Amino acid sequence: MQKFNLAVVIMVLSTIAITLKAEARSLWTDQPRILSTVTAQVPDSTKKDDAVMYLKRGFDRLKEKKYQEAIADFNQVIKLEPDNIYAYLGKGLGNFSLENYQAAKENFDQALEISPNFAHGYYFRGFTRLMLSDNRGAIADLQKASTLFTQAGELELAQKADSAIEKIQKS
Repeated sequence: MQKFNLAVVIMVLSTIAITLKAEARSLWTDQPRILSTVTAQVPDSTKKDDAVMYLKRGFDRLKEKKYQEAIADFNQVIKLEPDNIYAYLGKGLGNFSLENYQAAKENFDQALEISPNFAHGYYFRGFTRLMLSDNRGAIADLQKASTLFTQAGELELAQKADSAIEKIQKS
């Protein structure tokens, strides 16, 4: 497997303003630039350049709040690289932004099936579960995200997950 840096994509992702409802809105708005730098391992592909282009464009479209177009781009990545966790993450964020919470959860589930230690997948699925009124599942996902972020040395992200857990427990 080849490694490549998705810093550009993650920088775009970090500026996405996801509009939330209910208690998730107050939790999420406390999250400044959740993602900074992530390195991914992606299977070799004869269409790797196309997949990277669709992935970047998908995150750009999320930033522009063109959620349907973003989801279409992430679907193209999935056709080219079915195990690309970032395509499922982006697709989940698009569905979340469209308030298609069940679809978003399924997208995050797919990312986590491929990569069970994908902290960002747990983090975002936690907020999605909160929107689906599954507070227990939200807390479990955020706790897992916090543990994985801590293990990776991403202590700021671990703290954000812990703070979200505290707010959910108090609500």
